Amino acid sequence: MTTVARRFASTPERTASETWAAIVDLLAPAAGAARDELVRASGLISMLIADEVTKDRPLVVSLTGPQVRIYTVHGDDSIDGRGVTEAPLATNVTTGAWTLSVPLPDEDAEWVNGQLSQLPHIGVSAPVPEAKAAAVVPLVPVIDLTELRSS
Repeated sequence: MTTVARRFASTPERTASETWAAIVDLLAPAAGAARDELVRASGLISMLIADEVTKDRPLVVSLTGPQVRIYTVHGDDSIDGRGVTEAPLATNVTTGAWTLSVPLPDEDAEWVNGQLSQLPHIGVSAPVPEAKAAAVVPLVPVIDLTELRSS
Protein backbone atom coordinates (compact mmCIF):
# COMPACT_ATOMS: atom_id res chain seq x y z
CA MET A 1 0.00 0.00 0.00
CA THR A 2 1.27 3.46 -0.89
CA THR A 3 1.36 6.00 1.92
CA VAL A 4 1.41 9.77 1.57
CA ALA A 5 2.14 12.07 4.52
CA ARG A 6 1.32 15.72 5.10
CA ARG A 7 2.39 17.86 8.05
CA PHE A 8 0.33 20.96 8.83
CA ALA A 9 1.58 23.99 10.74
CA SER A 10 -0.49 24.39 13.90
CA THR A 11 -0.12 26.28 17.17
CA PRO A 12 1.13 28.96 17.48
CA GLU A 13 1.25 29.60 13.71
CA ARG A 14 -2.47 28.73 13.44
CA THR A 15 -5.13 27.94 15.97
CA ALA A 16 -6.18 24.31 16.19
CA SER A 17 -9.48 25.20 14.44
CA GLU A 18 -7.62 26.95 11.61
CA THR A 19 -5.35 23.92 11.28
CA TRP A 20 -8.33 21.57 11.00
CA ALA A 21 -9.98 23.90 8.44
CA ALA A 22 -6.80 23.72 6.30
CA ILE A 23 -6.80 19.92 6.60
CA VAL A 24 -10.48 19.78 5.57
CA ASP A 25 -9.63 21.93 2.53
CA LEU A 26 -6.96 19.36 1.61
CA LEU A 27 -9.14 16.29 2.13
CA ALA A 28 -12.44 17.57 0.70
CA PRO A 29 -11.79 20.68 -1.40
CA ALA A 30 -15.32 20.79 -2.86
CA ALA A 31 -18.70 21.06 -1.16
CA GLY A 32 -20.43 17.76 -0.55
CA ALA A 33 -21.24 15.06 1.98
CA ALA A 34 -17.59 14.26 2.80
CA ARG A 35 -16.76 17.90 3.54
CA ASP A 36 -19.93 18.25 5.63
CA GLU A 37 -18.95 15.22 7.72
CA LEU A 38 -15.41 16.51 8.25
CA VAL A 39 -16.80 19.89 9.32
CA ARG A 40 -19.11 18.14 11.80
CA ALA A 41 -15.99 16.64 13.42
CA SER A 42 -14.33 20.07 13.77
CA GLY A 43 -14.75 20.54 17.51
CA LEU A 44 -13.45 17.12 18.44
CA ILE A 45 -10.52 17.03 16.04
CA SER A 46 -9.58 20.63 16.84
CA MET A 47 -9.38 19.56 20.48
CA LEU A 48 -7.03 16.70 19.56
CA ILE A 49 -4.87 19.09 17.53
CA ALA A 50 -4.78 21.62 20.40
CA ASP A 51 -3.69 18.83 22.76
CA GLU A 52 -0.96 17.94 20.21
CA VAL A 53 -2.25 14.37 19.93
CA THR A 54 -1.72 14.57 16.16
CA LYS A 55 1.90 15.67 16.50
CA ASP A 56 3.16 12.07 16.72
CA ARG A 57 -0.01 10.07 15.98
CA PRO A 58 -1.53 10.87 12.58
CA LEU A 59 -5.02 11.28 11.29
CA VAL A 60 -5.20 8.50 8.68
CA VAL A 61 -7.39 8.60 5.59
CA SER A 62 -7.84 5.21 3.95
CA LEU A 63 -9.56 4.47 0.68
CA THR A 64 -8.97 2.46 -2.44
CA GLY A 65 -5.89 4.56 -3.35
CA PRO A 66 -2.94 5.61 -1.22
CA GLN A 67 -3.28 5.95 2.53
CA VAL A 68 -2.89 9.58 3.68
CA ARG A 69 -1.34 10.30 7.07
CA ILE A 70 -1.73 13.80 8.45
CA TYR A 71 0.41 15.10 11.30
CA THR A 72 0.49 18.53 12.90
CA VAL A 73 3.59 20.58 13.59
CA HIS A 74 3.70 22.74 16.73
CA GLY A 75 5.91 25.30 18.47
CA ASP A 76 8.81 27.02 16.72
CA ASP A 77 8.73 24.48 13.89
CA SER A 78 5.21 25.59 12.98
CA ILE A 79 6.33 29.21 12.81
CA ASP A 80 9.42 28.71 10.64
CA GLY A 81 7.88 25.90 8.58
CA ARG A 82 10.40 23.20 9.53
CA GLY A 83 8.90 19.86 8.59
CA VAL A 84 5.68 21.42 7.25
CA THR A 85 4.35 19.86 4.04
CA GLU A 86 0.88 21.05 3.04
CA ALA A 87 1.02 20.32 -0.69
CA PRO A 88 -2.25 19.35 -2.38
CA LEU A 89 -2.95 15.66 -2.92
CA ALA A 90 -2.94 14.16 -6.40
CA THR A 91 -6.48 12.79 -5.97
CA ASN A 92 -9.60 13.54 -3.96
CA VAL A 93 -9.31 11.09 -1.08
CA THR A 94 -12.85 11.51 0.21
CA THR A 95 -14.67 9.98 -2.75
CA GLY A 96 -15.98 6.45 -2.65
CA ALA A 97 -15.40 4.28 0.41
CA TRP A 98 -13.11 6.49 2.50
CA THR A 99 -12.50 6.41 6.25
CA LEU A 100 -10.71 8.80 8.59
CA SER A 101 -9.07 7.21 11.61
CA VAL A 102 -8.51 9.62 14.46
CA PRO A 103 -5.78 8.89 17.02
CA LEU A 104 -7.27 7.95 20.35
CA PRO A 105 -6.16 10.43 23.02
CA ASP A 106 -4.64 9.20 26.25
CA GLU A 107 -7.55 10.76 28.16
CA ASP A 108 -11.25 11.00 27.29
CA ALA A 109 -11.13 7.93 25.02
CA GLU A 110 -14.69 6.90 25.87
CA TRP A 111 -16.02 10.41 25.17
CA VAL A 112 -14.17 10.59 21.83
CA ASN A 113 -15.61 7.21 20.78
CA GLY A 114 -19.10 8.44 21.65
CA GLN A 115 -18.71 11.64 19.65
CA LEU A 116 -17.41 9.83 16.58
CA SER A 117 -20.11 7.16 16.64
CA GLN A 118 -22.42 9.67 14.93
CA LEU A 119 -20.08 10.08 11.93
CA PRO A 120 -20.18 7.17 9.45
CA HIS A 121 -16.73 7.65 7.88
CA ILE A 122 -14.78 8.79 10.95
CA GLY A 123 -13.61 6.57 13.81
CA VAL A 124 -10.73 6.05 16.19
CA SER A 125 -7.57 4.23 15.28
CA ALA A 126 -6.37 1.44 17.49
CA PRO A 127 -3.75 2.59 19.98
CA VAL A 128 -0.20 1.76 18.95
CA PRO A 129 1.64 -0.40 21.51
CA GLU A 130 4.41 1.60 23.19
CA ALA A 131 7.25 -0.61 21.91
CA LYS A 132 5.98 -0.27 18.35
CA ALA A 133 5.34 3.48 18.67
CA ALA A 134 8.93 4.08 19.76
CA ALA A 135 10.19 2.19 16.70
CA VAL A 136 8.17 4.26 14.19
CA VAL A 137 10.44 6.69 12.41
CA PRO A 138 9.10 8.91 9.62
CA LEU A 139 10.87 8.15 6.37
CA VAL A 140 12.45 11.04 4.56
CA PRO A 141 13.79 10.33 1.08
CA VAL A 142 17.50 10.88 0.66
CA ILE A 143 18.76 11.49 -2.85
CA ASP A 144 22.42 10.89 -3.54
CA LEU A 145 23.46 13.43 -6.18
CA THR A 146 27.06 12.19 -6.41
CA GLU A 147 26.52 10.46 -9.76
CA LEU A 148 24.89 13.54 -11.28
CA ARG A 149 27.67 15.86 -10.14
CA SER A 150 30.46 13.69 -11.56
CA SER A 151 28.94 13.63 -15.08
